[in-house]
Amino acid sequence: MKSKKLISLLAVLAMCIELISVPAMAEDTVVNVSSQAELQAALDNFTAGTTIQLAENVDYGVVYLRPSETNPATKTIDWVGNDYRYESLSVFEDMTIKGATGSVIDAIKIEGGVYWDTEHSQSSTYPKMLSLIELKNVVIDGVTFTGDVTPDADNFQNILSFRGGNIKVDGLTVQNCTVNSINNRVMLMHKEGSTTYENKYQYANDDTEYTFIPSLANITVKNCTFNGGLRLLELRETNNLTIEGNTINNTAQHNILLPANTGCTYSGIIKIVGNTSNGITSERFIRATAMGNSEVIVEDNAVTNYTSTDKNFVKIDGVTSGGTYSIENNTFDGRDTELKVSTGMYELFATDWTTDTDAGYYTDTTDNTDYGMMRYLFKVETDDDVTEYGIKYIKTSAIGDGISSAEAEEGTVVKKEENVTVFHGDIVKIPQGTSTDGSYYAVGYVKTSNDEVKWSPIKSNKINWLRKFTDYTPGGDK
Repeated sequence: MKSKKLISLLAVLAMCIELISVPAMAEDTVVNVSSQAELQAALDNFTAGTTIQLAENVDYGVVYLRPSETNPATKTIDWVGNDYRYESLSVFEDMTIKGATGSVIDAIKIEGGVYWDTEHSQSSTYPKMLSLIELKNVVIDGVTFTGDVTPDADNFQNILSFRGGNIKVDGLTVQNCTVNSINNRVMLMHKEGSTTYENKYQYANDDTEYTFIPSLANITVKNCTFNGGLRLLELRETNNLTIEGNTINNTAQHNILLPANTGCTYSGIIKIVGNTSNGITSERFIRATAMGNSEVIVEDNAVTNYTSTDKNFVKIDGVTSGGTYSIENNTFDGRDTELKVSTGMYELFATDWTTDTDAGYYTDTTDNTDYGMMRYLFKVETDDDVTEYGIKYIKTSAIGDGISSAEAEEGTVVKKEENVTVFHGDIVKIPQGTSTDGSYYAVGYVKTSNDEVKWSPIKSNKINWLRKFTDYTPGGDK
């Protein structure tokens, strides 16, 4: 009996020793906040690895990512140059903000920039300051936003703004969020200005020299709902961008705008997949420029209730020889569209000439008669050789964009040439008269080396009889 008790005691001791020897798993710090003041304090006193949990049914208003004397994320020194009182670098790393039912944040203002006197939200602490802000591996999950914030200098009401040359992002995920825009000027994310600055800084009691480049990298927006507003986002020169599984309703302009600054391009993977768009009244679903060497993927998106006059739901420019793009398995307003550079299918879109030169009249010297003329300019985007291209003129736009060769009427301009990027054709010999002064329609097409043919959307114009083309020869260059 004693031996059994001894064995049991030894077993218990062994288990205790084993438990003591296993290190405890480290857990992230969770800070619960139930007011705007508590949320701002959590941000001002942020430490890496913190999760900030919102409470239910609280209006948190506008809060700030900013330098703070109590913030371990901030390095601050006195700076004697240019009359600034402080120079600061604040790094918000491994931070999560989690939403709650019924709670709302109007906007999260990122205060990177040069601030004078009362311009900064902490003007009494930093009346004159140069602030650099860096976001690394930040997650915003399940938060509802409104965009009810003072407009930036560009008059946009941005929920997350990366304006200027003083904000850097390397890892930002916004997921499962809802934006209920208060007006048509709201954007979830906005970047304006170049990302090509390079600034070097050294802080007090720190021998490290810091290089700060206000770049954008590894940004993800997924499973969010965006209602109203101007557009979901507008960014620039981003390296790795994912926009996935979002629902975008009733925007005033483009859903997704990725413009370029001079000399700057996007890079990495630009992935726009599985999104649903409803109610674009102006511009396009996607407008992307200067894609450079990016791998651009636009797949499995659905666009409905599209009332914009732009026939091109997706317009992508500037993919260089080192980049690729795939546009496939998308449904645009009930029309299934597959546009693939790699297999010879591509987007072909028309670009109007300026309004005072794309339509008018000329005098035919052979019979001394005035005739109307319209010129159409088409741009080709494909990696394959173009073996034939042309323009066909048609009587009506009612047949829709899916026109075939058999449906084309009233003349053809056909040329054979390889690697065409831009071509034009003219409708000429249009008699002057009431019945012929209205709209005329044209479609462009190209045939590639693998004998695939792609048609452009239909373009139309009206004759301008106040504009005369002098010394014009039909079929010649203007």
